[in-house]
Amino acid sequence: MIEISNLRSGQMLEPSSHVDRMPVINPATAETIGTVPVGTVEDVDLAVLAAQEAFPIWSGLPASERAACLYRLADLVDANVHELARLETDDNGKPLALARDLEIPRAASNLRFFAGAILHTRSEAYDLGGMGLNYSLHRPRGVAACIAPWNLPLYLFTWKIAPALATGNTVVAKPSEVTPLSAFRFSQLAIEAGFPPGVFNVVHGRGDVVGQRLVEHPNVPTITFTGGTSTGARIAATAADASADTPQATTGVRIRSASRAVTSSRIGSPTSIMIRSAPRARRTLRPCGTASACVTDAPRCMQIFEAVISSPLSRPIIRSRMVRPSQTSWQGLRA
Repeated sequence: MIEISNLRSGQMLEPSSHVDRMPVINPATAETIGTVPVGTVEDVDLAVLAAQEAFPIWSGLPASERAACLYRLADLVDANVHELARLETDDNGKPLALARDLEIPRAASNLRFFAGAILHTRSEAYDLGGMGLNYSLHRPRGVAACIAPWNLPLYLFTWKIAPALATGNTVVAKPSEVTPLSAFRFSQLAIEAGFPPGVFNVVHGRGDVVGQRLVEHPNVPTITFTGGTSTGARIAATAADASADTPQATTGVRIRSASRAVTSSRIGSPTSIMIRSAPRARRTLRPCGTASACVTDAPRCMQIFEAVISSPLSRPIIRSRMVRPSQTSWQGLRA
């Protein structure tokens, strides 16, 4: 019997107060194979605080050091592929070969992809002649809430946390309470990989408790979610400013005066991906209409009018620098 605990500040910890536990059921045998805490608001608040405190350190590291942590974690996933695949199969009911040969290796590939991508980023500059030079910088947003579904537990879990961590954000993640086993083992591997305390946190629990607190928390500027359309609409509504229009998941999203970034996707059906970032910008976002959607491909998966966001997990900063005609000026991209 596996007793699942949370990851916070680099340690596996029990919930902050005595809470009920839910059974983790093997769908093939109907056997209880573990228990997962219901979760509390206090656990979320403590995890967000830990992530806030770790953010200046993590975002200030060179991209090469952040990438090294992700590469080490990917190696550990590969080294434990059989154990993780068995947990995934017992938890989710999918064929063992599918978990072992595709989904767990893809989780490691997600980590490696973004670890490599952050080492090869670029910025843009626009020469204004003798009047100056406009250039763009990308900076991490802060704490990212990563909420993953039950159907591809570790694969989609890493799909969310890898780009967030690579770009210098810290993470508070919530796996599905239905399939939490691989995320629990992954949390232990993250400690072994050497992430600084507080950079990566995992809070287990129900969506209406843990998930709700994450999306309404005032110190969580970025939310990434994969799941049902109705849940995604509720998350977007919760995170929206009072002045924002109501998101419509099937016809498009119109967002005004938003200060948070929200991405939402549902695997296996036409999807809307919602992004909110810089204040006082008005954007109309429409579903890409494909069979699946990837948060990291958001700029390619939708039509964006009146604004362009290059990444849902980094904050674009547009600046202008005055230079003499003979000068050249260049700013690199961090995060």
